Amino acid sequence: IVLAVSWYNLVPLQKMTSLSHLSTTKLHFLRMSVYHKHATEYLFSCLRTMPRDLLKKDLNMYFSSIHGCMVHIFLADHVWLSRINQVDHPWLSPQQFQELWSNKDKGKWQEMVEFDTLEQESLKVCEQWVHYVSQMEEKQFMEEFAYQDSRGTQKRIETLAVLGHVFNHSTHHRGQVSGAIHQLGYECDKMDLLYLMSSVQKEIDERFGVKEAL
Repeated sequence: IVLAVSWYNLVPLQKMTSLSHLSTTKLHFLRMSVYHKHATEYLFSCLRTMPRDLLKKDLNMYFSSIHGCMVHIFLADHVWLSRINQVDHPWLSPQQFQELWSNKDKGKWQEMVEFDTLEQESLKVCEQWVHYVSQMEEKQFMEEFAYQDSRGTQKRIETLAVLGHVFNHSTHHRGQVSGAIHQLGYECDKMDLLYLMSSVQKEIDERFGVKEAL
């Protein structure tokens, strides 16, 4: 209990009042979207310290390499943002995505985007998720929309579930990448939500807080 309190105190209680105009649901997903961005920024800062050939080394990961796994996170972020906005994916057509997903050679993922472009575009799509959540109205969280999954099946899902999936999906794969980084003798161990909560809360307050309440 003492440990939990000490972690929670990373966020000053007086700062929380600036967000009292937000619903609990919106505040939660706003935090998760900003955390998603901060964790991605930190992960790329770790990857920049490593030789590029190591990033593409086959480590028997599901997407073969660190680079391949990062491409998967990026494309999944983009695919879901396109689905939720009901627009065409800017990088892949539905058919191309299905072909990539069904290809048993998972090394193909790392061929999709080079590292420098991958970093720039990953951070860009993270910011797009922050913007999307910040613009949502309460009723939108429970609204359903139709989409075509990676196998071409038509489905319907509520926006709330998609947001939960997107941010948990990225956390899952960042954990795999972090493990691979340590396996190769490098460090990348500061991505826990509570570890980053102070910087996450600071950005949310500065961008979305009610200044008069500070």
